[in-house]
Amino acid sequence: MTTPIIPPVKPQRIPQAMQSKDAWINWKAGMLDARGKFPKYPICPMNGYKIDAHNKANQISFKEAMLNASQLHINGIGFVLDGSPITTDRDGLPYYLAGVDIDFNANLSPADVHKIWLSLSCPYIETSPSGRGVRIFCLTKRQIPNRNKNGYEVYSSKRFLTVTGWDAKGNLIDCTDTLELLIKSWFPVRLTSPISKAKSKTLNTYPPEDTPRNKAWVIELLSFIDPDCGYDDYRNVIWALEATGWNCIDDIQRKWSLGAPNRFNEDALTVIKASFDHRDGGITFGSLVHYARLGGYQRPPERPTVVIEVLYERSY
Repeated sequence: MTTPIIPPVKPQRIPQAMQSKDAWINWKAGMLDARGKFPKYPICPMNGYKIDAHNKANQISFKEAMLNASQLHINGIGFVLDGSPITTDRDGLPYYLAGVDIDFNANLSPADVHKIWLSLSCPYIETSPSGRGVRIFCLTKRQIPNRNKNGYEVYSSKRFLTVTGWDAKGNLIDCTDTLELLIKSWFPVRLTSPISKAKSKTLNTYPPEDTPRNKAWVIELLSFIDPDCGYDDYRNVIWALEATGWNCIDDIQRKWSLGAPNRFNEDALTVIKASFDHRDGGITFGSLVHYARLGGYQRPPERPTVVIEVLYERSY
């Protein structure tokens, strides 16, 4: 396997609202796979070591990122989405930044991609580093949930996105309504019947509520599970966490995964999260407790009674 040859960034049309934020990092390319794809690792430009892109101390200005890329021969630059507003409208109301990826796995023709771009009213669009996909950046009045499936990806937080400026056109505009319609068509919601949901509660597979006490409990459980484990175990732990449905679960998954920094790959984490099946019969929150017990965790005797009682009361 070889590493790809990455042409230099073309900054001329990269949106000014993005350029003005100190939310940039540099990245290097990993090895090409059989599909022509490759991982992108956020790095410290001074020594080439991998970094946590979401640590504010590692984020730099657009100008610094561009200088590093050109003078230190680094593959490229990336923008870190943290879920905070990037600008405001005329009334001072916040706008959030959303990034949309469409790659060759979506099996779309250039004409199909062009239609999607037109349906969004022509926001900023550029070619991806692989040269085989496109990325769209746009504004939304509401934060969009991260999604990834079948070659379609949408992100608004907890993710760094590469920026190339290649073949760039369009402007950073509000796409709230049209993007939400597009997301509904790309990622249809699975419906679980009330009977199945009630059944799962009685079997104690329904996840605990998002409370400070339960967060602390989950973090305690994870302390008994080595993130440097086999792929199947790692995937199942991520899925078990995903089953909680908590808003904060992305941070918990990432922090646990970074316990094995040499293995952590954000692209892989996103794909695993997106592949979680919420239907009954698969991995549940109880799987997390199972893995923790294998690692030596012993649940306090009073906790099961409290949790089961709370879940029982809430199921009626």
